Amino acid sequence: MNQSPTGITAVFDAEVRVWVATSEDLDGLAVEADTMEALACKVAAALEDLIALNGFALESWHLCPKETF
Repeated sequence: MNQSPTGITAVFDAEVRVWVATSEDLDGLAVEADTMEALACKVAAALEDLIALNGFALESWHLCPKETF
């Protein structure tokens, strides 16, 4: 059975000009970067660490960008 991709929300904070990624499904995920590309790389690295530390499996994830004003 295929698992749905885990949703990760990326919000652009215009005040400090960074993207911040968090997820309601993954406790402990909170990373930031100047660009979406850099954020995706940091999210991938953080997921490796979270999986190793917590021992859970994650088939796939999806980064959902949103902008704030």
